[in-house]
Amino acid sequence: MTYDLQKWRSLLEATNPNDYRFNVKKSPREINIEIIEKNTLKAPDGKTNEEGESTGKAHMKLLKRGDNEHWEVASVAAPKASSGVGKELYLLALQVTYPSGLSPDSVGQSGPALNLWNSFLKTHPDVTFEEKEEEVNASADDPFKYVWKIDPNYKSKLDWDVERVEKEEPEEMEPEESAWDPKKEPIDDLLSGIDDYPETFEEVSAPEDPVKEDFQQNVKKNYSKLKFKMIGQGKNTYNVGGKMKKPSYKRSKSAPPGFGGSLE
Repeated sequence: MTYDLQKWRSLLEATNPNDYRFNVKKSPREINIEIIEKNTLKAPDGKTNEEGESTGKAHMKLLKRGDNEHWEVASVAAPKASSGVGKELYLLALQVTYPSGLSPDSVGQSGPALNLWNSFLKTHPDVTFEEKEEEVNASADDPFKYVWKIDPNYKSKLDWDVERVEKEEPEEMEPEESAWDPKKEPIDDLLSGIDDYPETFEEVSAPEDPVKEDFQQNVKKNYSKLKFKMIGQGKNTYNVGGKMKKPSYKRSKSAPPGFGGSLE
């Protein structure tokens, strides 16, 4: 009985979407949604994450990663002690990213976020979703499998405005390692010290049992997502001369048994 009273009290005391103003700052590859409490004109603290850790101020951040046309939810935190703000925030995000579309974070998703995608957005009458070409093997319950869009006639119920930031400062590129030049560095210097760590160069014998098909299927499910994390989030966004090609996130076909690349 005490728990029920506390629950009802928290619901009555909770703030709702009408208690906040939402300032959207949109640049070509990043969208930041600032949440301001109307009573105090200050940014409220965000709800804690699943581990009980602070998420900073209430906010939402969207990014375009790699060469993808759609946006991703990089981070989000509804105001502490609020009710219903998170759902309206996602609908606003779908509106400001139209027609490119929106997708969950490729780096990771929380339990509440998964539930919101699969339960609320998937059944919303104004929201549609299309399967990504590279995610055909992903589970139907994985929201990252889709690009989500909202009806172009949808209008958010929130009090919000948008500020467009057209010019972005280029990100500082990390220097690339130069290739080995035999004229500058003798081969003996390059290979010096190998004998100190022989275990690094031991040959690894092939497993006795062949790879089972069910294992291959499990690998296929998340392969393109993992490959995107490795090669699809680079900082270089400059297509010099129009010669840069978008990398493929598809999985290559496996060789049949007995046709590996081992040396004899």
